[in-house]
Amino acid sequence: MAVLSAAALAAGIITGCGGASDHTGGESSKAVAGSVTLDFFQMKNEAKSVYDEIIAKFEAENPGVKINQISPADSETVFLTNISTGDIPDIMSVYPAEATYKSIMDEGIMADMTGEKVLENAEATAVKMCEHNGKVYTMPFALSSFGIFCNKDMFEEQNLELPETWDDLIKACQTFEAAGITAIACNDKDSVALGQEAERIIGIIKNDVYNDFETVGTSDASFTDANLPYVRTMAEAMLELRKYGPKDSLAIGREQATSDFVNNKYPMFISGTWGLAAILKAAPEMNLSMVPIPNPAGEAQSLPINVDIALGYSATTEHPEEALKFIEFCARPEINQLLADNEGTPTVIKGVEYHIEPLALMKEKMAGDKTFLTLVNYWPAGMRNEWAIPMQQLLIDQNVDHFLEETDRIVKQYYKES
Repeated sequence: MAVLSAAALAAGIITGCGGASDHTGGESSKAVAGSVTLDFFQMKNEAKSVYDEIIAKFEAENPGVKINQISPADSETVFLTNISTGDIPDIMSVYPAEATYKSIMDEGIMADMTGEKVLENAEATAVKMCEHNGKVYTMPFALSSFGIFCNKDMFEEQNLELPETWDDLIKACQTFEAAGITAIACNDKDSVALGQEAERIIGIIKNDVYNDFETVGTSDASFTDANLPYVRTMAEAMLELRKYGPKDSLAIGREQATSDFVNNKYPMFISGTWGLAAILKAAPEMNLSMVPIPNPAGEAQSLPINVDIALGYSATTEHPEEALKFIEFCARPEINQLLADNEGTPTVIKGVEYHIEPLALMKEKMAGDKTFLTLVNYWPAGMRNEWAIPMQQLLIDQNVDHFLEETDRIVKQYYKES
């Protein structure tokens, strides 16, 4: 599996290797007499408990099939490590639009689900996002986006409306600052989260900026050129937001930022929609809403989206019928309703009602026509994670010109190697 291993190693997420029969971070399933046992690698650790409930219902209905859920804390690292050593789970959740997972499909690791009836349970646009080279290898269940969680009570105390434009956002930050309140929770210690934020913001500035990244990566063009201002605009916007965040943001990780936010230390928290589960677990009655990140360039507003939950199964599993049966079970509206109500990521399964009020606005906009697929789906595997390193340096030295030079270097390197 040379292609996958190279891509994953370039991403800096494969950290070790194990024997093909060992599940790093999870016990291998044991055969149960008279039954079939399937390993299910589930990426979203925050959804483990609700999948336990779904699995219990499936096993009650299918007494001859056992599902062994594997969902370690550092799930993506563990998953790609296992895949690189040939340890393939029977059923797996992946991010099908991203380059790393397309490599897995190209390697023949995942079964072709093109034409399976279960795909009709999902919105057609979501199925389209899962396509790769004209085939579909996964069943989509939910989409994610990126925005700003807002503590509505703290906004009301300052007589502020939730921000819709960049000027609104900066005005809100300044109002909180004047009241002695640090406005934005930042978890910049987490380089992956920082890279995600930068990638989403530059996409908001220009939805198809991936074309400009390819141009820079394959020619003498540079993001220092006057006709390619997008990285500079993004960098300056992120530095502006950090003026209203904690001074030690590079020492704060996601867990600490979430804790501070739910304890009313900050009125805003930049995050993916997936961050809601941890927030509501800590503060189930919190009065909050997520709003889109406004366009720093002050132009048309679009929402970044990605396939967040998608299930597929191994092309070499000894039990393909049972694996597909579990995916079909999860795609039933009444079963997916459990996931939508408890995990919270906006669902794409037809017939499921969405009751998660804090993400209601995001769900509404995700269903509209002003969305774009996040840039990581077009970039070479691993480039975003590498890019996050000079992004952290930018927050330290605030040297935008040096950051542009480093961006050029990384982009040219990754496109040359891809």
